[in-house]
Amino acid sequence: MLLIIPQQQTNNQVKNKQNQTNPNNQTNMPYNTNGGSHRDGVSNEKKIVAHLNTSNGESLNLHTLFGQEGLQFVQIGGTKSVSDMDILTATGDKVSGVSIKNHKQGSYDYVNTSKLGQYLPESVVTSIKTGIAAIKAEYASDESRLPEARRAVETVLETAFAQMSSDVIKSILQVINVRNPKLVMINDIKDKKLKCYHESSFTELSAEPYKASNTYALKSTRAKSSRQITRNGVVTNLRLRIVLNNGVKALLGLSKSNKYSIPVIKIQQDKVNSVLAETTMYSECDFGVEPHVEQNTEDDLSAAMTGLTLIASLVAQAAEEVKSNVKTSPTLKYPKTEYTHKVVKVDKVALKGINGGKLRVAIHKENRRVHRLVEHNWCKESIKKFEKVFTKIDEHFVDSPKNKKNK
Repeated sequence: MLLIIPQQQTNNQVKNKQNQTNPNNQTNMPYNTNGGSHRDGVSNEKKIVAHLNTSNGESLNLHTLFGQEGLQFVQIGGTKSVSDMDILTATGDKVSGVSIKNHKQGSYDYVNTSKLGQYLPESVVTSIKTGIAAIKAEYASDESRLPEARRAVETVLETAFAQMSSDVIKSILQVINVRNPKLVMINDIKDKKLKCYHESSFTELSAEPYKASNTYALKSTRAKSSRQITRNGVVTNLRLRIVLNNGVKALLGLSKSNKYSIPVIKIQQDKVNSVLAETTMYSECDFGVEPHVEQNTEDDLSAAMTGLTLIASLVAQAAEEVKSNVKTSPTLKYPKTEYTHKVVKVDKVALKGINGGKLRVAIHKENRRVHRLVEHNWCKESIKKFEKVFTKIDEHFVDSPKNKKNK
């Protein structure tokens, strides 16, 4: 998941105030280490998946992009997958992965991993891990030497940055580009829009790193663990960070909340609003728009509360239905090794769903029981025609030889 991380505060007055108010005189971490960013990201993904499933992706014109009706959207969990959401056809075939970003302010990550070897030369990885291990051994459990340990960590990281040539930086950006899914979706919280981009539109990753004429370098910033990436001397708005994921205290065994701390590499996008303004967008739709609240009389408010109660009940019911329908794809629920998937036809004309796509069923190869696929896309009229095409036996509809003759 591409997570939003607030820009690091570096003002000396802010630092001094933090030290005065912190009883342990600790330097506050400039990034979240309690898992909150990850939980927010997962929640954001769930909301986007539910939103897109209600329109089968038509709100972002994805049915036109892929030439498919009845698209389905499935959240992909875990740190091993770069894609946060997969787009499937009505029959469950994957057509694209999607990287989702939740943007309000600050920067977002393209990479946030402890697998340094996937991006850095072996010599740099060895330098970092050996240096951090030595610091852990020397300063373990000694809180009085915590400031000294912090400076030692900064020295190790600065040494690592100094070893990164233009070719190394190019390679890092190329690896990111290759790993990125085909589409990028951004929940722009401020504009209350869900925006969709082709991955190739972000040319600082998809095009520039492959040009032989470009030379890359790292520019020092106030943060010891951070460097701006420049191309031909110009800041690209990409940032390279190497940090301890849970901070120096956890590394030394002094943290109550985290038992360990390891080096991680992060590639971040700075100045997100400026970058998006200059990037070609494929489509957008309203998302997260809150209703306008007007002042009302007591009678109006009472009536509104009654209406809201009813609406809440209907929404909860609809949410349960959507959850039930999109929990698994048709091919997972009705595998083709056991079921035959087919379009339902009446007088040789395919039945159409609410979204205009063809309606399909799964027929068990042995007992011939028939199951409607993507049930929320069936209107009452389509269900009635379905019931005429297939025979109901013991509370189940079946595809019998008689039905085949009739059809």
